[in-house]
Amino acid sequence: MKRKQSMKKHLLTTKTISKNENIKKSSRFRESYFTRERKMNFSDVVLFTLISMKNSTQLSLKRCWKTMKRKGQSMSQQAYSKARNHFDHTPFETMFRVNVSDIYSGIYEDLKKWHGRYIFAVDGTYLALPNDPQLKECFGAMGKNATSPMARVSAIYDVLNDVVADACLDKNGSSEARNAKSHIEWLVNMNLADKSILIFDRGYASVDFIKIFPPEMKFVFRMRRSLYKQIDEAKNDSIVELPSGIPVRVIKLMLDSGEEEVLITNLFEVENNCFKKLYFMRWPIETKYDILKNKLELENFSGKTLNTIMQDFWASLVVVNLIADAKAEADDLLQKKHAGKGNKYIYTANVNQLVGALKENLLEYYFSPKKHQKRLWKEFSQDILRSAVPTRTSRSVDRPTTPRKAKFHHNHKSNA
Repeated sequence: MKRKQSMKKHLLTTKTISKNENIKKSSRFRESYFTRERKMNFSDVVLFTLISMKNSTQLSLKRCWKTMKRKGQSMSQQAYSKARNHFDHTPFETMFRVNVSDIYSGIYEDLKKWHGRYIFAVDGTYLALPNDPQLKECFGAMGKNATSPMARVSAIYDVLNDVVADACLDKNGSSEARNAKSHIEWLVNMNLADKSILIFDRGYASVDFIKIFPPEMKFVFRMRRSLYKQIDEAKNDSIVELPSGIPVRVIKLMLDSGEEEVLITNLFEVENNCFKKLYFMRWPIETKYDILKNKLELENFSGKTLNTIMQDFWASLVVVNLIADAKAEADDLLQKKHAGKGNKYIYTANVNQLVGALKENLLEYYFSPKKHQKRLWKEFSQDILRSAVPTRTSRSVDRPTTPRKAKFHHNHKSNA
């Protein structure tokens, strides 16, 4: 089976998990919840929460009832919010982890590797949270007088196969290395330690952190200046021994800006001229955070409670990987469509258009009778084909120097 055919499988997995009786029992806060016939059962609420994706809740509910063809029935936004707070975030985390495990289970024959290994970028970001005392106590705060609740996200991202493979939501003052350690443990548990190269930006490298790596796992760290004297003084492409006695290879690169970049790695057999390209393979993790925060509007949380924050976080991770599935399928269809036409550029699916197509189609796909799903899937495929944009390589964009401003005004939101 090919990864570009994975979206239908992963949609089926998410729906199956939402209907799993054990998932329902383990995630609900009381045994009495979701035991009687309601306008929306447990599966309905889970799937609706997953795919409403920052649309107007009341309008999405109306669409949902129309799709399910339950005449004379409706549900208020308040009733829906009450229902989703009868269970925790674990159905969404389970969907995320099962779909990721499925990808690395060996059933896909076309997963991409570099020198026989997956390339994982590790990085973190901050999430602005609603201004709520419970969230401030749980995650901490930043800004003037530490008044703005803020959480830290850490993720490990397969840059060649476009998969967010593991993630965590933690206090804003949490250690980057501690979060990264949890990703390393995930790789070990998935039996991927000897199949992985991990790439880290500045801020992660330390003797204590490097010591936790299994010997079969490979790494590349970008180094800060003056961290270790022997590395600063080392010649390009030389072996030095860290204070712990661990040998590392020092690679010094000259960037187009004239700045020297220093990397350390335990890839001793790879040619020197590969490392510049290898390190910059980590860049798509920044793009993935952009999709989560700006395209999926993760920080535009659907409520102020800790439970809705956790649900929104894990639901967004499920959706961002579904978008990657859709893009893989769309890109394959576009390559076939443009094959032999002599196009100057390679055409790929536009992510903004994919997000829009998912919003338009997934709700109907999940809630329509099975006999209509083939037609809906065809319509969805046509939508994503229309999202084609040319891929232009060798472009660079300067990072903005203006301070960031909050995009979403959490104080205006009602509790959910």
